[in-house]
Amino acid sequence: MDSNLALLYKTLVIGVIILFCGMSIVSSNVEIAEEKSSNFNSFEYENNPKNPFSCHHSAYIIGEGPDCYLYEFKLDNPSDLNCVCVGIDRYYISAAWSGENCIYSTVYDMGFIKEINIDSCETMFIAGGLPNMIGLAYNSTSGILYASSASDYLYSIDTNTGDVNQIGPFGGGVGYMAGMAFDSEGELYGWDLISDSLWIIDTETGEATEIGPLGINLNSVCDGDICKECDILYIAHGNTLYSFDKSTGECILNNQFPDYVSVYGLAIPYIYDDSRPPFTKHSIDPPEPDGENGWYVSNVTVTLNATDNVSGVKKTYYRINGEEWKYYYYPFFLSEDGNDTLIEYYSVDNAGNVEDVKSFTVDIDQTEPDIELVFEIVGGNPYQGWEFIFTATANDETSGIERVEFYMNDLKMFTVYGVGPNYKWNVTLHTFVENTFNVRGLIYDLEINDDFVKFKTFIVRISKHFQSCRNVILESCGFDEAGNIAFDNIINPTFGKSINSGIYIFKSITLPNNYIGHIGKNFIFATFHVN
Repeated sequence: MDSNLALLYKTLVIGVIILFCGMSIVSSNVEIAEEKSSNFNSFEYENNPKNPFSCHHSAYIIGEGPDCYLYEFKLDNPSDLNCVCVGIDRYYISAAWSGENCIYSTVYDMGFIKEINIDSCETMFIAGGLPNMIGLAYNSTSGILYASSASDYLYSIDTNTGDVNQIGPFGGGVGYMAGMAFDSEGELYGWDLISDSLWIIDTETGEATEIGPLGINLNSVCDGDICKECDILYIAHGNTLYSFDKSTGECILNNQFPDYVSVYGLAIPYIYDDSRPPFTKHSIDPPEPDGENGWYVSNVTVTLNATDNVSGVKKTYYRINGEEWKYYYYPFFLSEDGNDTLIEYYSVDNAGNVEDVKSFTVDIDQTEPDIELVFEIVGGNPYQGWEFIFTATANDETSGIERVEFYMNDLKMFTVYGVGPNYKWNVTLHTFVENTFNVRGLIYDLEINDDFVKFKTFIVRISKHFQSCRNVILESCGFDEAGNIAFDNIINPTFGKSINSGIYIFKSITLPNNYIGHIGKNFIFATFHVN
């Protein structure tokens, strides 16, 4: 008896020692865990990750209740529902948290997606004309909403524009991708109704890679979401809320919703500690000016790329030359001519942080300058050549004129630099002007006064002067600062193409007083011009 008491006493002492050591170890481990920074330290939470019993995070379900269709509850207590939006709307299936106190939901078999505002319960149309969409998942970092179709294709939807893009099929192993959700690292997960398995989905191709079986015998459409604070996947199937280890697909826990509600969608909100604004940068195409002196001579495409790695980008705005701010949906064109065209832009994230306005300028001139070429004869004679002044009047309203070049028969003869508008070229051309004639003949009985030369002839030859039968083309080329070129030309400024020649017998002939030549006692050699 004494020996038994002694043994019992020893056992109790050893048990107390073991219990004390165990508590010390637990306490030490808790202190170490508290000192370590969590992998999700960008979130505000007090829960122990991957512990479904302590995940006391709020969530929302879309379901068919007696007089309510949107409920709020705690993930560790789905039996206690609070109505958020009253009414009955049995057509909403699937739900995805938008990051800004709204929930995206698809309308079953209707081909469009709506956004439900949790504060006002107002709904807004997001996209339409879609195939039958089943599951939704929103990537807050990229601002893109993804959807799985009944035909097992992955789609992306721009929630700002409503543009829909078919990415690709999930692959042969997937039978019916009933729901999808993003984790905190931006990885997209999906669960298949036919194979009862969990998958990772490539958002670039749509291809799905199996992780493992869920083991809950999915037999109806079910929605879910990943708690980014606890890093746990939750799926509402029927009236049961299941939690899973997303790395294996293993079911951790199940709990029940009240019997009075049928659950169609599950969305778990997340709150980021985001105090920094988004970052936006621009790019243009062509990347460098394709004209001269820093000017573009073509349309310029402007692309704005905004990023925010915490709460995600909500909106990007831009304006041109101080006009009204516009939403940026897709790259836009600059096509109007302008010196220092000003483009300003900024972005806002889902936490409400506003980026400082950024700006850049672009010089565009796609318009040819205006140019006109004229000439005048200022002196000379048919033997030494006529003195011409060619005047090119050139203007350009945007970049301005840089120079004018003068050409004769495609050969550059003279260049004048400056802003203009008048550019002159003085040149002597060895030829005769239009309507210039030679007169040769035998004369008698000559009379000369101030107005004319009159004489009687035996015989006279009158011929039109010409240089050659080949055309002479005088051309002016105006270059603006951007490199645009304009042309104007004059063909044969000094003579015509036709040649009139003949020998005539006159009783008398009269020459105008502008004749140039020699008149002797019996012989005349003269040149005159007929206006």
